[in-house]
Amino acid sequence: MLAHARLLRTGPISVRDLRRPWGGGFHGCVIGMRRTGPGADEPTRELIRAAFAHRRKSLARSLEHLRPGTLAATRAALEELGLDPGARAESLAPGDFAALSAKLRSSA
Repeated sequence: MLAHARLLRTGPISVRDLRRPWGGGFHGCVIGMRRTGPGADEPTRELIRAAFAHRRKSLARSLEHLRPGTLAATRAALEELGLDPGARAESLAPGDFAALSAKLRSSA
């Protein structure tokens, strides 16, 4: 579905490797992702982009900006899936987006 990827650690980073104006210590690593399965379909990708397009808004309100008049339907779909109708996008799992996208398409 959406989370078919493997994280790869590609190498360490030290403070000497970074040019930061604020200074201070930082240690971390560079990571990469390799897809191991199919990605989301286009309607689900569109829903995800819309869900994260607006800060500090519920998922249903963010989708309302993309598709005016869908607030009640989105909240109902979230509730039918056992999710909080006032949830923000970051609280959903990748599979929840796929299920929500399918639910919204079937009710349209």
